[in-house]
Amino acid sequence: MPTIEQVVDKLIQLRVCPEAIGYVREFDDWQQCWDRCERVTWMAWLLCKLRSPSEYYDITGLLSHEHTCNVHSIRQAYPQAPSFIKKGE
Repeated sequence: MPTIEQVVDKLIQLRVCPEAIGYVREFDDWQQCWDRCERVTWMAWLLCKLRSPSEYYDITGLLSHEHTCNVHSIRQAYPQAPSFIKKGE
């Protein structure tokens, strides 16, 4: 599991908004941050940035049903916080 600073560094590389960076820095643990996030748009955006093209279409398909897409549905489909820090980074 990456440290919060590793996550922040990667998010900065991905050019996320300052509000999201501030939110992540409120936590000591990346999984805890993921588990408590209430911003479905942030979660979906990050997943789309980090996943394979086929998974990207699954995520955008989920988002196309706005009335059913919520934080719970994202967490149900992706219960683990996205892993995007390569070993040694």
